Amino acid sequence: MFYFAIGFANLAADPFQRGHGSLKVNVMLGRWTHPAPSLATCLAPNLLTSCLLAPCLLALFLLAPGAAAGSVTHCDPAETIVYSCASGKQIVSLCASRDVANQSGYLQYRFGPKGKPVLVFPADRTPPDHHFVPGNFSFAGGGGAYLQFEIAPYTYTVLSAIGNWGPRGAKATVDGVSVQKQGKVLANYACRADANEAEGEFGPDFFEKIGLGESRTDFEIPDAFFKKGSRPR
Repeated sequence: MFYFAIGFANLAADPFQRGHGSLKVNVMLGRWTHPAPSLATCLAPNLLTSCLLAPCLLALFLLAPGAAAGSVTHCDPAETIVYSCASGKQIVSLCASRDVANQSGYLQYRFGPKGKPVLVFPADRTPPDHHFVPGNFSFAGGGGAYLQFEIAPYTYTVLSAIGNWGPRGAKATVDGVSVQKQGKVLANYACRADANEAEGEFGPDFFEKIGLGESRTDFEIPDAFFKKGSRPR
């Protein structure tokens, strides 16, 4: 992944570029299903005044920072993907504004089929202060993190962990969300591995960066997230 900035000072009259002084592009290698126009082609002087510039600009906009087309996420391209995974037809996502902090920007949980989340928390895009509580796991040979929030009387725990619970003690991961009511587990949505899974910033470093406070350690990952007999002890 790499970034580059392109100045379009001479394109003020171009309807594709009006209102944009520069364009920051995030290129994710391997995402193209057709050959992408080269940077040299897009910047060729004879194209800057030609209608052939349109496909180049379209290609650049499609590569804008954020979620790539086909990614398993509810996050918009302009948002930071904190967490995203798929459980059956449901997608579990934590999406944040680029300027998120304890008392500014927003962090939002979204759950449901792609493009049609059925649960969004908080409903308004408000700062994460008082909405989310961080936590961490510690296992022999691994560890993880979780983030909790409440919609009374339910508690939702988004989690991600790695440990020696794979075949023959190999490293394996668990991800998903657990829903509890007064300490009793009501539902677990374990995520599957997906080639289009969007990499996020979920973890202690992100929690600390946005000032969520001290992490808890009192949540135990439900058995449903592990293959029989493989959960850590």
